Amino acid sequence: MVRHLGLLGAVVLSITVVACATAPAQEEVGGTESASTGSNFRAVDVVVSARKTGENYEARAYPVDDINDDGFIEYYKAPVYYVYVIGTNANGVREKREWKAPRYMPYNNPAGERHEDEYKTVGFVTAGLSNVPRFAVGTYKPDYEVHNRYSPFGGAIVVKGGFYIHAGPDTILDSGWGSAGCVEILGNFDGFKKDVLELAGSTDIDSAAAINEGMSKLVAARKLFVTYEAASRPNIKARFSRQVDPDVLEDHTIPSDAEPVIDNPIQPVETPAQTNEDGSNPSAEPEEPIF
Repeated sequence: MVRHLGLLGAVVLSITVVACATAPAQEEVGGTESASTGSNFRAVDVVVSARKTGENYEARAYPVDDINDDGFIEYYKAPVYYVYVIGTNANGVREKREWKAPRYMPYNNPAGERHEDEYKTVGFVTAGLSNVPRFAVGTYKPDYEVHNRYSPFGGAIVVKGGFYIHAGPDTILDSGWGSAGCVEILGNFDGFKKDVLELAGSTDIDSAAAINEGMSKLVAARKLFVTYEAASRPNIKARFSRQVDPDVLEDHTIPSDAEPVIDNPIQPVETPAQTNEDGSNPSAEPEEPIF
């Protein structure tokens, strides 16, 4: 459900932990503003807010979801945040359209033989960007496909390096998605992009292909802006929810060899220092999930 509200935005700073993905260069659409298209668009802001909805999404760790190597998948409660699409409609009225997404997600990549070499960060961390100042998006990937689960919705807004905004779970009850730092929009991601294009004044909204084309044009015109409001990083590891037997899950919950290969973001070997919401030191956390 999407609500259309008033107006507001924010400007903030940026910190990274691990990146969700990067994709082949041929998927990228970017560049400087075109005089023929840029003047036809109104500027639109996507704001990943610091405001929690009060809901939690049951996420699995990614890329290695069996934390204890015991044959079970661990789920963690990831706080859900509001994401706003802000712009001016065709009548000149400012609008704020409301969406939701789990902003921080559990990332796990243990050292040793279970380590996924596609990702450089080692261990369990809370993945996601804690703040990003407002900027004009330079790259949209129309051919991007979600890696950790099947989604009918493609495309991705590139925020920074391998950190994207892309399709997410169908609903908050569609548990078991994972992310290495991307913001995964809950619900119909084409609907989210359609909101962006409507406020931009684009007519490319009649099909998935048209929507992707419209997003590419908007980004090429440098009229799409993204902001992540400053938000403290939650202690995801302390928010263990439950264990799940992968053998009894539906097929779409289990990573498949048919999914696109994991991309190769460049990541720091050492992760930045983190502080829990209560100010405590995360190094005091137990090495295994709290059951």
